[in-house]
Amino acid sequence: MKNLLLFIICFGLLPLNSISQTFTVDFFPEKDNSIYSEGNTLSNGSGLKIFAGRTLLTAVRRGLVKFNLSSIPTNAIISNATLQISVVKANNNMPTPHNFTLNKLLKDWGEGPSIASGEGGQGAPAQGNDATWQYAKYGTLTAWTTAGGDFSSTISATAVGILNEFCIWSSTTMKEDVANWVSTPTTNFGWIIKGEENTAGSAKGFGSKEDQAVPKPTLTITYSLPVEDKILINEVNPSKKWIEFYNP
Repeated sequence: MKNLLLFIICFGLLPLNSISQTFTVDFFPEKDNSIYSEGNTLSNGSGLKIFAGRTLLTAVRRGLVKFNLSSIPTNAIISNATLQISVVKANNNMPTPHNFTLNKLLKDWGEGPSIASGEGGQGAPAQGNDATWQYAKYGTLTAWTTAGGDFSSTISATAVGILNEFCIWSSTTMKEDVANWVSTPTTNFGWIIKGEENTAGSAKGFGSKEDQAVPKPTLTITYSLPVEDKILINEVNPSKKWIEFYNP
Protein backbone atom coordinates (compact mmCIF):
# COMPACT_ATOMS: atom_id res chain seq x y z
CA MET A 1 0.00 0.00 0.00
CA LYS A 2 2.94 2.34 0.70
CA ASN A 3 4.15 1.93 -2.87
CA LEU A 4 0.66 2.63 -4.15
CA LEU A 5 0.34 5.85 -2.14
CA LEU A 6 3.82 6.94 -3.19
CA PHE A 7 2.84 6.37 -6.84
CA ILE A 8 -0.33 8.45 -6.42
CA ILE A 9 1.59 11.34 -4.83
CA CYS A 10 4.28 11.30 -7.52
CA PHE A 11 1.72 11.03 -10.29
CA GLY A 12 -0.03 14.11 -8.92
CA LEU A 13 3.19 16.09 -9.37
CA LEU A 14 3.43 15.34 -13.09
CA PRO A 15 2.37 18.11 -15.52
CA LEU A 16 -0.99 17.38 -17.15
CA ASN A 17 -1.90 18.44 -20.68
CA SER A 18 -5.49 19.26 -21.66
CA ILE A 19 -6.75 18.67 -25.17
CA SER A 20 -9.94 20.47 -26.15
CA GLN A 21 -11.97 19.48 -29.17
CA THR A 22 -12.76 22.18 -31.71
CA PHE A 23 -16.07 22.44 -33.53
CA THR A 24 -17.02 24.45 -36.63
CA VAL A 25 -20.76 24.78 -37.22
CA ASP A 26 -22.89 26.60 -39.81
CA PHE A 27 -26.08 28.35 -38.73
CA PHE A 28 -28.91 29.62 -40.93
CA PRO A 29 -31.16 32.53 -39.89
CA GLU A 30 -33.94 31.98 -37.40
CA LYS A 31 -35.47 35.11 -38.93
CA ASP A 32 -34.59 37.96 -41.28
CA ASN A 33 -36.41 41.06 -42.47
CA SER A 34 -36.06 44.53 -44.02
CA ILE A 35 -37.29 47.91 -42.80
CA TYR A 36 -37.98 50.96 -44.99
CA SER A 37 -37.46 54.59 -43.94
CA GLU A 38 -40.24 55.95 -46.16
CA GLY A 39 -42.99 53.93 -44.49
CA ASN A 40 -43.61 53.03 -40.84
CA THR A 41 -45.81 50.10 -41.91
CA LEU A 42 -43.58 48.60 -44.63
CA SER A 43 -41.76 45.28 -44.26
CA ASN A 44 -40.65 42.17 -46.18
CA GLY A 45 -40.63 39.43 -43.57
CA SER A 46 -41.07 36.44 -45.87
CA GLY A 47 -39.66 37.99 -49.03
CA LEU A 48 -36.74 36.66 -51.04
CA LYS A 49 -34.41 39.57 -50.25
CA ILE A 50 -32.96 41.53 -47.36
CA PHE A 51 -32.35 45.18 -48.30
CA ALA A 52 -29.82 47.67 -46.96
CA GLY A 53 -28.43 51.01 -48.14
CA ARG A 54 -29.92 54.08 -49.82
CA THR A 55 -32.00 54.16 -52.97
CA LEU A 56 -31.40 56.58 -55.85
CA LEU A 57 -33.69 58.95 -53.97
CA THR A 58 -33.59 59.58 -50.20
CA ALA A 59 -35.13 56.35 -48.94
CA VAL A 60 -33.05 54.06 -46.72
CA ARG A 61 -33.36 50.33 -46.16
CA ARG A 62 -31.91 48.31 -43.29
CA GLY A 63 -31.71 44.54 -42.95
CA LEU A 64 -32.27 42.50 -39.80
CA VAL A 65 -30.95 39.00 -39.21
CA LYS A 66 -30.86 36.69 -36.19
CA PHE A 67 -29.42 33.19 -35.63
CA ASN A 68 -30.49 30.71 -32.96
CA LEU A 69 -27.28 29.64 -31.19
CA SER A 70 -28.87 27.58 -28.42
CA SER A 71 -27.16 24.38 -29.63
CA ILE A 72 -23.77 25.76 -28.54
CA PRO A 73 -23.00 25.05 -24.85
CA THR A 74 -23.04 28.21 -22.76
CA ASN A 75 -19.46 27.57 -21.56
CA ALA A 76 -18.08 27.31 -25.11
CA ILE A 77 -15.00 29.33 -26.05
CA ILE A 78 -15.69 31.14 -29.33
CA SER A 79 -12.62 31.47 -31.55
CA ASN A 80 -14.17 32.73 -34.80
CA ALA A 81 -17.43 34.00 -36.29
CA THR A 82 -18.02 34.71 -40.00
CA LEU A 83 -21.24 35.74 -41.73
CA GLN A 84 -21.69 35.51 -45.48
CA ILE A 85 -24.75 36.57 -47.52
CA SER A 86 -25.18 36.61 -51.30
CA VAL A 87 -25.62 40.00 -52.99
CA VAL A 88 -28.40 39.40 -55.53
CA LYS A 89 -29.61 42.89 -56.48
CA ALA A 90 -28.12 46.34 -57.07
CA ASN A 91 -29.44 49.59 -58.54
CA ASN A 92 -29.51 49.22 -62.33
CA ASN A 93 -27.47 46.02 -61.87
CA MET A 94 -24.37 48.13 -61.40
CA PRO A 95 -21.31 46.26 -60.05
CA THR A 96 -20.23 49.25 -57.94
CA PRO A 97 -18.98 48.02 -54.52
CA HIS A 98 -20.42 49.53 -51.34
CA ASN A 99 -19.67 49.00 -47.66
CA PHE A 100 -22.16 47.36 -45.32
CA THR A 101 -21.86 47.24 -41.54
CA LEU A 102 -23.21 44.95 -38.85
CA ASN A 103 -24.34 46.44 -35.54
CA LYS A 104 -25.66 44.42 -32.62
CA LEU A 105 -29.42 44.84 -32.14
CA LEU A 106 -30.63 45.70 -28.64
CA LYS A 107 -34.33 44.80 -28.87
CA ASP A 108 -36.29 41.78 -30.03
CA TRP A 109 -38.06 42.18 -33.39
CA GLY A 110 -40.40 40.26 -35.62
CA GLU A 111 -40.63 38.48 -38.94
CA GLY A 112 -44.14 38.17 -40.35
CA PRO A 113 -45.67 36.80 -43.58
CA SER A 114 -45.35 40.02 -45.60
CA ILE A 115 -43.91 39.56 -49.10
CA ALA A 116 -43.06 42.56 -51.23
CA SER A 117 -44.16 42.27 -54.85
CA GLY A 118 -41.80 42.51 -57.83
CA GLU A 119 -38.20 42.95 -56.80
CA GLY A 120 -39.28 43.75 -53.25
CA GLY A 121 -37.37 47.01 -53.02
CA GLN A 122 -40.45 49.03 -52.11
CA GLY A 123 -41.63 46.81 -49.27
CA ALA A 124 -45.08 45.48 -48.48
CA PRO A 125 -47.71 46.25 -45.81
CA ALA A 126 -46.54 44.77 -42.51
CA GLN A 127 -48.32 41.65 -41.28
CA GLY A 128 -48.30 39.90 -37.93
CA ASN A 129 -45.29 40.92 -35.85
CA ASP A 130 -43.26 42.21 -38.80
CA ALA A 131 -40.51 44.70 -37.97
CA THR A 132 -40.89 48.12 -39.62
CA TRP A 133 -39.00 51.42 -39.44
CA GLN A 134 -41.10 52.48 -36.45
CA TYR A 135 -42.06 49.16 -34.90
CA ALA A 136 -39.92 46.28 -33.68
CA LYS A 137 -43.12 44.20 -33.74
CA TYR A 138 -45.87 45.84 -35.74
CA GLY A 139 -48.63 43.45 -34.63
CA THR A 140 -48.17 44.29 -30.95
CA LEU A 141 -47.35 47.95 -31.65
CA THR A 142 -44.00 47.43 -29.90
CA ALA A 143 -42.04 50.46 -31.12
CA TRP A 144 -38.31 50.88 -31.46
CA THR A 145 -36.95 53.40 -28.97
CA THR A 146 -35.35 55.10 -31.98
CA ALA A 147 -36.98 54.89 -35.42
CA GLY A 148 -34.91 52.68 -37.71
CA GLY A 149 -34.00 50.16 -35.02
CA ASP A 150 -32.35 49.98 -31.60
CA PHE A 151 -28.73 48.92 -32.05
CA SER A 152 -25.29 49.40 -30.58
CA SER A 153 -23.34 52.38 -31.87
CA THR A 154 -20.29 50.11 -32.09
CA ILE A 155 -19.82 48.58 -35.54
CA SER A 156 -19.34 44.84 -35.17
CA ALA A 157 -17.90 44.34 -38.67
CA THR A 158 -17.72 45.94 -42.13
CA ALA A 159 -17.78 44.13 -45.47
CA VAL A 160 -17.89 45.08 -49.15
CA GLY A 161 -21.00 44.19 -51.11
CA ILE A 162 -20.66 43.55 -54.86
CA LEU A 163 -23.45 42.24 -57.09
CA ASN A 164 -23.39 38.45 -57.59
CA GLU A 165 -20.73 37.95 -54.94
CA PHE A 166 -20.77 37.10 -51.24
CA CYS A 167 -20.66 39.87 -48.68
CA ILE A 168 -18.49 38.41 -45.90
CA TRP A 169 -18.20 39.87 -42.39
CA SER A 170 -15.74 38.69 -39.75
CA SER A 171 -14.04 40.48 -36.86
CA THR A 172 -13.03 40.27 -33.22
CA THR A 173 -16.10 42.31 -32.24
CA MET A 174 -18.37 39.88 -34.11
CA LYS A 175 -16.74 37.03 -32.22
CA GLU A 176 -17.42 38.86 -28.96
CA ASP A 177 -21.07 39.41 -29.96
CA VAL A 178 -21.48 35.69 -30.54
CA ALA A 179 -19.68 34.80 -27.28
CA ASN A 180 -22.03 37.08 -25.34
CA TRP A 181 -25.10 35.60 -27.04
CA VAL A 182 -23.94 32.05 -26.32
CA SER A 183 -23.25 32.72 -22.63
CA THR A 184 -26.39 34.89 -22.21
CA PRO A 185 -28.97 33.79 -24.81
CA THR A 186 -31.58 36.33 -23.66
CA THR A 187 -29.43 39.12 -25.14
CA ASN A 188 -29.37 37.61 -28.64
CA PHE A 189 -31.40 39.85 -30.97
CA GLY A 190 -29.06 39.49 -33.95
CA TRP A 191 -27.55 42.20 -36.12
CA ILE A 192 -28.81 45.09 -38.21
CA ILE A 193 -27.24 45.49 -41.67
CA LYS A 194 -26.62 49.10 -42.69
CA GLY A 195 -25.28 50.37 -45.99
CA GLU A 196 -23.78 53.68 -47.11
CA GLU A 197 -26.87 55.65 -46.17
CA ASN A 198 -25.48 58.98 -47.41
CA THR A 199 -24.69 57.57 -50.86
CA ALA A 200 -27.55 57.58 -53.37
CA GLY A 201 -27.86 54.28 -55.21
CA SER A 202 -25.89 52.27 -52.66
CA ALA A 203 -28.83 50.03 -51.74
CA LYS A 204 -28.43 46.33 -52.43
CA GLY A 205 -30.56 43.25 -52.03
CA PHE A 206 -29.19 40.18 -50.25
CA GLY A 207 -30.56 36.66 -50.54
CA SER A 208 -32.81 35.89 -47.56
CA LYS A 209 -33.42 32.51 -45.95
CA GLU A 210 -36.48 32.14 -48.22
CA ASP A 211 -34.49 32.52 -51.45
CA GLN A 212 -33.91 29.00 -52.80
CA ALA A 213 -31.89 30.23 -55.79
CA VAL A 214 -28.82 31.20 -53.75
CA PRO A 215 -27.13 29.87 -50.58
CA LYS A 216 -28.89 30.90 -47.39
CA PRO A 217 -27.23 33.53 -45.18
CA THR A 218 -24.69 31.50 -43.21
CA LEU A 219 -23.07 32.25 -39.87
CA THR A 220 -20.05 29.98 -39.36
CA ILE A 221 -18.86 29.67 -35.76
CA THR A 222 -15.76 27.90 -34.50
CA TYR A 223 -15.65 27.05 -30.80
CA SER A 224 -14.09 24.72 -28.28
CA LEU A 225 -15.13 23.42 -24.88
CA PRO A 226 -12.97 23.84 -21.77
CA VAL A 227 -11.27 20.73 -20.38
CA GLU A 228 -10.35 20.39 -16.73
CA ASP A 229 -6.61 19.89 -16.14
CA LYS A 230 -6.85 17.11 -13.60
CA ILE A 231 -6.90 13.34 -13.30
CA LEU A 232 -9.57 11.72 -11.12
CA ILE A 233 -8.89 8.60 -9.04
CA ASN A 234 -11.88 6.57 -10.13
CA GLU A 235 -11.33 3.35 -8.17
CA VAL A 236 -8.68 1.77 -5.91
CA ASN A 237 -8.25 -1.93 -5.07
CA PRO A 238 -5.38 -2.32 -2.54
CA SER A 239 -5.75 -6.08 -2.23
CA LYS A 240 -5.16 -6.62 -5.94
CA LYS A 241 -2.69 -3.74 -6.14
CA TRP A 242 -4.35 -1.77 -8.93
CA ILE A 243 -5.79 1.68 -9.31
CA GLU A 244 -8.05 3.25 -11.97
CA PHE A 245 -7.66 6.82 -13.17
CA TYR A 246 -10.18 8.85 -15.17
CA ASN A 247 -9.08 11.65 -17.47
CA PRO A 248 -12.09 13.95 -18.15
